[in-house]
Amino acid sequence: IAYKNGIGDLLSEGTKRASEKLGQNSTDFAINVKGLELPGYSPRSSWG
Repeated sequence: IAYKNGIGDLLSEGTKRASEKLGQNSTDFAINVKGLELPGYSPRSSWG
C-alpha cells in the first residue's frame, strides 16, 4: 500500500473510494462511517 504497487494503489485511497471504483455493489461491504474506516481493535480497554 505504501508504494502503491498492484492492488495497493487502489487500497491506498481507503475502502470507500476503492469500493466506488470496483463497483458491483461493493459499497455494501465497505465498512466505514462518513468515509472513515473503523479500527480493527480498541486500545482503550488495555491496561498501560
